[in-house]
Amino acid sequence: MGSIKDIIQAYNSVVKDIDKDAHRQDSRAYGGVIRSAKGKLLENISEEIVKIAWQNIGAKANRLEINSNKIKIPIKDSYIENIANKQVRAYILECKKDYYYGLSVDKHIFVDNQLVMGIECKAYTENAMLKRILVDFHLLKTLYPNISCYLFQLESQLGGDYSALPETL
Repeated sequence: MGSIKDIIQAYNSVVKDIDKDAHRQDSRAYGGVIRSAKGKLLENISEEIVKIAWQNIGAKANRLEINSNKIKIPIKDSYIENIANKQVRAYILECKKDYYYGLSVDKHIFVDNQLVMGIECKAYTENAMLKRILVDFHLLKTLYPNISCYLFQLESQLGGDYSALPETL
């Protein structure tokens, strides 16, 4: 992919053949095959959109990095301070570097080695997924408070119309 037209063609190709592929798979549930294929497609599309936008602003390709590597979210000092058992608290303080949450969203966007954006891709989104996504983004913002966070979704099971921004934020 390298253009919006390429993205549209890839989408149409995958969606057109997805039903046939899902029916042919005996080892996996039909819905799982569809979600998996659409999920991979969305991850590819989101990455290509970022690359196209980057190219359109005339930026150098070597300044941009996109990955899904785990980011270590360390245990908060305030949590450790509130541990009642002194032995446990001392042990965790001694081994603090070993206590972290390995977090990743689908796409981490780095510019000049600085994380600037996180993108979570979902074939469909419902309330429980949205809550988990918000928690993941909140945790990312504890280390990178200035990043932008986006949900890139194909279908929504959420109520309401979220297509327009409100007058005031």
